[in-house]
Amino acid sequence: MNYDITDLIFSEDKGQVYTSIIEEAIIKHGIWRNQKRLDGYKLERAFHASGIGNVCDRELLYQFAKVPSERKQTTQNMKRLDNGTYVHLRYDEYLKFSENYVAMNLHMYDEEHFIQGSFDQIILSKDKLYIVDLKSIKDENFLKIFGKAPEGYYAQLQAYIWMMNLNYEQWKNEDKKFELEENKKLVELFEKYEKYFPITKAILFFEDKDNQLTEEIIIDYDEKFIEKLKERLKSIKKCYNDNTLPDRRMNDNCKWCNHKKACGRNDLWTK
Repeated sequence: MNYDITDLIFSEDKGQVYTSIIEEAIIKHGIWRNQKRLDGYKLERAFHASGIGNVCDRELLYQFAKVPSERKQTTQNMKRLDNGTYVHLRYDEYLKFSENYVAMNLHMYDEEHFIQGSFDQIILSKDKLYIVDLKSIKDENFLKIFGKAPEGYYAQLQAYIWMMNLNYEQWKNEDKKFELEENKKLVELFEKYEKYFPITKAILFFEDKDNQLTEEIIIDYDEKFIEKLKERLKSIKKCYNDNTLPDRRMNDNCKWCNHKKACGRNDLWTK
């Protein structure tokens, strides 16, 4: 599996020595980081839990088909993403000093529905396991939370709970779909914390990147939501197999879409 960064926007050459050197290094680091992330994934082609919410079916199809994003990538954006990564690393270090620490950075998947993802942490509190996902957001977005999980994040956390419990059941039933050698971290988790499964709750934890204020939202597993999601993913996968497109559903999110120009085309991938 390969990852490539295209259409990068560089700063204008103003004779700056360090700026040009560090921008090239940022690009190389970004390629390395994303390749390392993709190397850990089980499925070559799949939906990703972090990208299933708040987008239309057609955008999900383009993501699944690996149609390149039309959004220009800049070294400024890459540095902004790295700042978010460092927030995660900081909370990982904090949690290591807590007796509630269980696991970090676990990868899960469902081959039947072609979905995979990696979440940040698992904690144990009052005999209950919680999946935790950390979000670093701007102050203006932090003020809009009001104790309710945004649609995209809600879908992401629901998918994490679903896949974690599914992989647990596969391990417990010795299902051949769950390969022990490729899932050593999950096996260790299941063996040590088996009595706490299935997981029924997740925590969406926000930090305001401007002032470090925090807020957490507890999310209960929503089985009806997951059943609808499964049908949705199967439908989109069928469109991919049949080389057709889902109906176009225009909404306010279209202006943020990574495939606005591609929308309506089904000749952008080969199976």
